[in-house]
Amino acid sequence: MGFVCGMLILLTLPALDLTVVLTSKPQFELYCLRSPKGHVCPTILFDPTNPNRYKMISQQRENHSGTFVTLYDTRNRIPVFSSYHIQFFSEVTEARSTWYIEPQLDDPRGGSYYQKPQYPPPVQNLGILQAVDEDYEGSGYDKGQLLSVVHADTDANTTFTLTNTVPMDRGLNQVWWRDMELAVNKYMDNNCTKGGQDVQRPLFAVTGAVPGGRMIGKGRVNVPEYLWTAFCCHDKMLRQWVSKAHLAPNDNSETVLEMSLRELEMILNEQTVYSQNYEPFVIFGEECYTDINSTHIYSHQRI
Repeated sequence: MGFVCGMLILLTLPALDLTVVLTSKPQFELYCLRSPKGHVCPTILFDPTNPNRYKMISQQRENHSGTFVTLYDTRNRIPVFSSYHIQFFSEVTEARSTWYIEPQLDDPRGGSYYQKPQYPPPVQNLGILQAVDEDYEGSGYDKGQLLSVVHADTDANTTFTLTNTVPMDRGLNQVWWRDMELAVNKYMDNNCTKGGQDVQRPLFAVTGAVPGGRMIGKGRVNVPEYLWTAFCCHDKMLRQWVSKAHLAPNDNSETVLEMSLRELEMILNEQTVYSQNYEPFVIFGEECYTDINSTHIYSHQRI
């Protein structure tokens, strides 16, 4: 009986969750859109005054091939974007009291598994290059996920990392942005070829944040001025790759704008963090520009 109990315990242990700081662009690209050109990711930003500012992170579960990847801004302590392959649709959102850190950001010798912040700190120099829970306390902002839990299924824990999180207006996070995510889910569920049906034509999305002029956490963590997102999928009826994008100011204006992928890229390239890069910022490697111009998915503005 003791042996059987031991086996049951082993079988019911949860999968371990991994976060790995990547050292090369090819490693990062493995988790991005697959196209005839190969794997294509959003443009990796570079700051010539601080070459180590942007870090590429793979966030995944043990034995999974990269749930998603994040480009993280260690100066502003927020993600620039998270890129992910959508395999699941849900209308369920969760409230969490525990958010996790990426140990390798602050300590290169830190483990590969994301960890709960604790005291004494699990890694040396905790918070030097990333946000911690205390930065959000009393700020009035939600912890807003770039990769939302509504796309995460069994990988939900990986979305509750502070490296996938930005300070987000509460109304935007809990109502308008969430409504947009659910509307996009519905469109893709009804119209796009899913990875389970055709692994060569999966669903991809990238969600990002444009740094703003405000800070929380005693000046440590930047509050984004805008949130943006774009998806690319193979439309079953049109039999081609299509895309749509959304942009929202990170405030209580109740505004979420719908636009084409090209329009979003034009707006982003006018923002300082993108325009100072050595090459134009593109989201799907100059792929997937066919806009779903016949379909309105979601937009909202206060009347």
